[in-house]
Amino acid sequence: PNPRALPGEELGKVIAKKRKDLPIIICKDLKEALEKGYFKEKEDTLAFGSLYYIGRLRKEFLLLTDEK
Repeated sequence: PNPRALPGEELGKVIAKKRKDLPIIICKDLKEALEKGYFKEKEDTLAFGSLYYIGRLRKEFLLLTDEK
């Protein structure tokens, strides 16, 4: 993990204070986030991170959509 990164739990608290109307779900990895948010709940899924991270998210999404 990057020492400059804000842990998900802390980021979730910051967002929850600003947007009480949004459900905040903290997940341990990309696959869990996509399975819980996008595939199970059929909700838009918002991810924060670097371009590298978004590339990994896209790859995981494509792998999961091929499985469905």
